[in-house]
Amino acid sequence: MRRPFLISIMIASLLTACSTLSEQELDTQTNNEACCTQLTELPMTSLSVPSHKKVVMDTHLPLLPLAVLDETNNDKRVPVLTYRLVSTQPLSLMIRSYITQNSLFAPEVRVYDPDWRLIKRYSSVQFDYKPTSLQGLERIEAVITINPQKNNATYLMLSADGQALSHTIIRQHPQTLYAQTQQIIEQKQLPLTASFSEFGHIELTTSSPQNNEFLSLVSELKSVATSQNSPISVIEQPNHLLWPTYKKKIDDALKNDNVKQAAAIATQASEAGIKQAKDYLLNQLAQ
Repeated sequence: MRRPFLISIMIASLLTACSTLSEQELDTQTNNEACCTQLTELPMTSLSVPSHKKVVMDTHLPLLPLAVLDETNNDKRVPVLTYRLVSTQPLSLMIRSYITQNSLFAPEVRVYDPDWRLIKRYSSVQFDYKPTSLQGLERIEAVITINPQKNNATYLMLSADGQALSHTIIRQHPQTLYAQTQQIIEQKQLPLTASFSEFGHIELTTSSPQNNEFLSLVSELKSVATSQNSPISVIEQPNHLLWPTYKKKIDDALKNDNVKQAAAIATQASEAGIKQAKDYLLNQLAQ
């Protein structure tokens, strides 16, 4: 396995290690004047690769009327993030929007050329729902690839999806997830939903496109559900008698350059209560 490739994986994994959300409360008061009335006035920063950012989408960020984005009469102001792509090399961007208190930020990604002509738009409906599990907190997420060499992409904007703000998503009840994992009959539950909002908590992770599979894989390895409502729990005391067997299986998979199999074994070991399995795999990948 190529060392630079693995170093890139390690950077992504270390940056996505924490699965808890920011404790910063959302500021939803939009009494202040909007920052901008046109796209060219938006403040922006450079988007580096690899990188990882936890962002609170609220009124501490620049506010832009939806009418500017959708060319409608909607004067609702929403927080926006704007980045300049500093490299012409292709990149992948993972966006995660987390569900808190039955609400979540409605993400919309827009890619523009140097003249602020819209190249591509990714709406909230293109995101996949992920329930609370051993793979992280409840959220929607998407991985998109941007190639400036093909379409001259220069600017990237993340804002609220105005068309999604009046909609809700169907969620998977924790009891349903528990029943599925335990293969038991589920008790009937009331429908569980979450409403799209112009405010919320998100995570942005960039990587080179060839690391797409590993970006998701290692991020899941380092994420553990912390929701108090989830009936799924991890055994506190690892079974030291089983660890040597799992360790050998991981080593054998890595010798065969089968990282995906090694990750599956580490996940299986973790679910058996051997928490050091994931850290061991990541350490081996870094060497």
